[in-house]
Parts: sequence; structure tokens; C-alpha cells
Amino acid sequence: MTPQRLPLALCFKGARDYLQGGDLCEAIADLFIARMGSSPSRFKVACHAFLRTQPDALLFEAANAPPPDPDAKATFSCHAGDKRMHGFLHESGRTVDCRRPFDEPALWSSLEGDKDTLRVARPGRWPAAELMVSMTKKLHHDRFGTGGVRWIFTRLALDRWFRQGDAEGMCVRFRDDLHGRLTRSEIWVAKERLGSVFFSALKT
Repeated sequence: MTPQRLPLALCFKGARDYLQGGDLCEAIADLFIARMGSSPSRFKVACHAFLRTQPDALLFEAANAPPPDPDAKATFSCHAGDKRMHGFLHESGRTVDCRRPFDEPALWSSLEGDKDTLRVARPGRWPAAELMVSMTKKLHHDRFGTGGVRWIFTRLALDRWFRQGDAEGMCVRFRDDLHGRLTRSEIWVAKERLGSVFFSALKT
């Protein structure tokens, strides 16, 4: 299989020096929608390392996933019926030359819940993927604290991509602590379970 290489252009958020997981997911979903004409009904992404320069997407439009790529910073797979797109994100070396504000404390102040469940109490204007990642991060801070470890977005597996209005009814529920290094939380919108998000612990 011969991939198609497409350059992406993303911005840093807030004070971060890496590209945010929610933005990477949004960019992959946008690629699928632009190429296939529909939103993914299955969406999977796994992040292997931080991206600190602009990514290139290597796309495979085939029924089967390509062999693993040891140089990939992220791996993804999107389906909608018989439309399939697999691929990898590579660092390109191109400088990320833009930065956008990101008021995470304000986002967190719009949430309510406890160490097991967080939900949106006051809807804002945050994109659903960005909101989901930040909600899960706060859930981990509330549950485990912040001493000696940094919780980072690692994987996302959705039964469908986010729709307009999903952010208003979003809920994240902690489910599994997998050996103290990897966790799984469920993403819900109202009574619909969309899928699971995984975070991993990085010692500081």
C-alpha cells in the first residue's frame, strides 16, 4: 500500500509546547469528512509521543490497516460503512508558528461531579474533542492528585464521531485503573455511550 502524505497545520494551545490531543483528533476527523463526505461511525486514535512540530498525515484508504510504523507519533483508523481511512501522524520538522488562548481553569469551572464522574454544568464554546480531553484530565487530577505524575491523553475509541451539541450534554465516567499506568474512562452524551478514552501516567 502506498500512502498519501498530507501536511497539517495546527496551533499550540495556551502555554503548551506540544500539540493537544483533542486538536489532533479534530484534524483527523476533518480529514475523513473532507475525503469521504461523511462523519466517521468508528474512530480510533492512539498517541505514542508528543508532537512538537507540525504533523504530516500518511493516509491509507484501504479495507485493512497498514503494518505498524515505528516512526509514527500517532496511529488512527476511521470507518463509515465501507469507507475506511487508516494512517499515521509523523513530525515534519515544520515549526508550529501560531498559538491560541486556552483557558482551562474556566473550562474546569463549568463542570460538576466527583472523582468518578464529571459532567458539563454550564455549556461553553469548547469543541467536543477538546472538552472531552480536558474533562478527563480534571477527573484524573481529582481522583489521583497531581503529585509526582502527569496524566496524558493516550488513546480514543469512539462508536461515532462527535456531533454538534454533544459538548452540552457530555459526561466522562472513570472505569478502570490498569496497573496504575493506564486508565480507561467512558464518554457519554445524555444516555448514549460514545466510547472510551485512555490516559497514561508520566512520572515528573
